[in-house]
Amino acid sequence: MQKVYDNKKLKKQYELLATNYDKVNILVVAHPYISYDKYIGGEIEKYLKELGANIIYADINKTKNEKNDTYKKLTNSIYWKPSINLINGIKEYERYIDGIIYLTAFPCGPDSLVNELLIRRIKNIPSINLILDEQEIGAGIYTRLESFFDILDGKRNLKKVSGIK
Repeated sequence: MQKVYDNKKLKKQYELLATNYDKVNILVVAHPYISYDKYIGGEIEKYLKELGANIIYADINKTKNEKNDTYKKLTNSIYWKPSINLINGIKEYERYIDGIIYLTAFPCGPDSLVNELLIRRIKNIPSINLILDEQEIGAGIYTRLESFFDILDGKRNLKKVSGIK
């Protein structure tokens, strides 16, 4: 049943990318307990959708339920399975997205280490790291999200005008 559920979510993400290709596509890289939390990830998703973005989640990917070494293209020194799944998700969606938002739980050592490593190694995709240390999203987070979205939207529009692919 879990595989069926995961495949439905995966299909939905690819349909979103296919039908809304004209929008800014943002990949959220975070563990599910952060991404799908109503007051953290839910608020971030809602705000970005209001701005006009498509939200794609790295944890929903083709390799989630199978052994895959795609992550080794970025690093071969990560041993945490949830982190490996997120890295595989980044590699899967990298050609479809305009930017990456890393949601880092402040007290989580693996998140801090892995997200910092990814930020340093993935240079071709704009990214932002939001370090979350409270249960509530505040005005500072909204300002950072809006600024990041504006950068991605401006870059996308520049590509359209100049014909750059």
